[in-house]
Amino acid sequence: MSEAKRTAHCRAATLLEHLFGQWEILESSDEYEKIDAFTIEFRVTVPAKGTKTVSYRVERRF
Repeated sequence: MSEAKRTAHCRAATLLEHLFGQWEILESSDEYEKIDAFTIEFRVTVPAKGTKTVSYRVERRF
């Protein structure tokens, strides 16, 4: 996931990812919160006139 902002100020961004089945986050570039059994949320800051990339690796079991 990548988020870009072209403003002169830093901005907060919330990225939601929906995961189905049984899952486990194995590694993540940023901290996340497990909202419910199927949703994780990343709250990040996008730098002024910059981009922010969030990456993670998930293991899914169905």
